[in-house]
This record gives sequence, C-alpha cells and structure tokens, in this order.
Amino acid sequence: SEYSHPVELIFSNYFPLMIGPFLVRLHVTTFWIWLAYRIYLITELHCGYNWPWNPERYLPFYAGVLHHDRHHEAFVGNYAS
Repeated sequence: SEYSHPVELIFSNYFPLMIGPFLVRLHVTTFWIWLAYRIYLITELHCGYNWPWNPERYLPFYAGVLHHDRHHEAFVGNYAS
C-alpha cells in the first residue's frame, strides 16, 4: 500500500519508474522485464531480510535492505544513495 500524497506518488514513484522506458522507447517485453525487476527490488527492500546475494554486502554505497531499514526507523533526513 502507498502512504503518500497522490502528487508525491506520481512524481516520486510512477514518473521515475516510467521515464526511462519511455525515453528509450523500450519494446513491450523489455518493459515488462524492467517492471518485474523493479517490483522485485521494492519487495526485497521492504521484506526486512538481508539476502546473501544482496549487493549491499559487497558495495558499501549500495542502498539496500539495511539502508532502507534505517529510513523506516528514523523518518528524518535524506536517505537517498
């Protein structure tokens, strides 16, 4: 579920997700693969479990599960990677 204002939802979630495929005019199959990958990432970030294959284990600048958990704990500040 979304916990945001509709304007924030459009400009922070939908627009960034759709602008890349729109600009490069992706094939519909490639678009669905891209969408499935993004949904997987969102699910992984919100599951709260740091999987063994998570890039955050090897790349300290990667904003993975632990980084996202800090975002949900504090609610203060910018947690962008």
